[in-house]
Amino acid sequence: MWKLIYGLILFSTVSMTRTDRNKLSDRSYSIESNRTYMIFVPKDVPIGYTQIIDTFDSSFCLRCPTNKTISHQHKLPFEILLLPNDNCTLYLHIIHLFDQTRISKYTIQQNLTRVENITINIQLSVNIVDVNDHVPMFGNEFYHFIVKENVQPGTYIGHVQAYNPFIFSTSKISYILHDTDLKHLNNKTMFRIDKYTGDIFLFDCKLDYETKREHKIMVEARVYDDNETATQIPLSSFVDIIITVEDINDEKLQIIFTMPDDNNNNENSVKIMNISKPQLSEEQNRLISAFRSRINLIENDAGLVILSKEEPLPANTLLALLHLRDNDQTSNGTFPLRLQTHVKCSKEEIFNTVTFCRVTNLFHLSIFGPNVYGLFNSRILDREKYENYIIHLTAIKNDSPSAEMNINSNSFHTELFIYLVLLDINDNIPIFNQSYFHIQINENEPKGKFLTHLHAHDNDKGINGTVRYELIVNNRLFSINAYTGILRTKRRLDRELCELYRIGVRAYDLGFPQRKYSSIVLVDVQINNINDHVPYFMHDIYHFYVEENVPIGKIIGRLTIDDKDDQEPIEKIINLSTIDDGDILHFNARRSHAIAR
Repeated sequence: MWKLIYGLILFSTVSMTRTDRNKLSDRSYSIESNRTYMIFVPKDVPIGYTQIIDTFDSSFCLRCPTNKTISHQHKLPFEILLLPNDNCTLYLHIIHLFDQTRISKYTIQQNLTRVENITINIQLSVNIVDVNDHVPMFGNEFYHFIVKENVQPGTYIGHVQAYNPFIFSTSKISYILHDTDLKHLNNKTMFRIDKYTGDIFLFDCKLDYETKREHKIMVEARVYDDNETATQIPLSSFVDIIITVEDINDEKLQIIFTMPDDNNNNENSVKIMNISKPQLSEEQNRLISAFRSRINLIENDAGLVILSKEEPLPANTLLALLHLRDNDQTSNGTFPLRLQTHVKCSKEEIFNTVTFCRVTNLFHLSIFGPNVYGLFNSRILDREKYENYIIHLTAIKNDSPSAEMNINSNSFHTELFIYLVLLDINDNIPIFNQSYFHIQINENEPKGKFLTHLHAHDNDKGINGTVRYELIVNNRLFSINAYTGILRTKRRLDRELCELYRIGVRAYDLGFPQRKYSSIVLVDVQINNINDHVPYFMHDIYHFYVEENVPIGKIIGRLTIDDKDDQEPIEKIINLSTIDDGDILHFNARRSHAIAR
């Protein structure tokens, strides 16, 4: 793209002549004006290019001849036009391309005659110049400014200056900024330049060394003239500006969480989010909210890492690698990392609120390298004791404070929260609340008689801790509700048939493999006798022989009467379990061992 500049030198003389001294009223005076113009035109201007030679009063064009083309010669690459606009303007109009190798200067004379005896003689010198000799020139090949980060918008950055090497030019130079670095990420303008002085300022945002350390912009120096028209294309030159941002100690540390290499295969075990906007289950969100209300957060937008591990977690397991990174160039050395652990004080929630306790000796940090820490659990972790752990990590930047920041303020502290959740596995058996049940009922109770409510608890969670009940030996006498553990009779029981029933009940969970983890309890049901039978004679007819003269009181015979209520039952005991009397001690020993686990 070519750029243009022109110069104009004007010389003017005026003479007045009286043709008839006796007729002043007839306007016998004639006025002659001689005007000499010297203009400079770039050699590569396009056809149609116009350049102002002079301007007159608007009435001048009205009084001139109707032909507005003042001069037009076929041999000349231009013509002179007098055109009315806001004023009456004399133009140079290019009609052919210049050939500087043949002619570098054109000189023409032209009479411009107005009515009322006024004549304007124009002598015009058109000089063809090389455009490359007259673009504005900067004093430096490039400019480099160094500015501290976080200076306020409006701060003066530096100055650029260009000059016009064309000594005859009356044009001026303006400055314009270019390039993508003018815009910030939030679409704010970063720099501005004074159009007339070349002073560069920070505009409406701050510089940040950690975001961008160097900005490159371009300044255009453009030649312009106060009378420049839309058809004129100004000459320009460009220079690069490099603005280097100088770092100050204004950045907090970053705690970068990474998983050990052997845990990378389980991507679902780690989730990273913001502690102020946790995206967890309803129960876990409530836990985090309760924890936030208990402590004073230094950073409301602190990072939250959700880490899931299966129980039991062996001692000294490497849970995470923690890297401390400082983006400030001015700081160095190692930085301390503090650790605190919080757990729910009790599984029982009082008034639907969650209480937290600070515990020690559950986790520790080991130094792996400069500003690299490993997070370990110090002992075996079992979900049945604590299911959720909140590990609070605080990194402290202990550099010498700068003018911008104070080490005593919280602005030098960085927080990271690790929410460790122990995942349940099916490692517990259901345990009955009693080791043995002995029940007495009267015989002949109606079927469906409630005998007892058996209850077993499993410390596992979910289906691993969901308990079901069943009879070891299915029979027609007793039934148990698989969900509630309620034991009932299925028919009337007669003591005369059996005095004692021994029932075996199994409690098992729904975890996998099913019924692998179960426990058994014995229930003895003793049947009490009631007077439900009438006495009866052993024989229908009794025949006795009595001798005469038998004294009073002599026994003459015996009537035998019987009552089934007094008889021994047909069966002394019916065992409805897989355990007999000889195995009871062994069964109790095994169960005691399971409870100890």
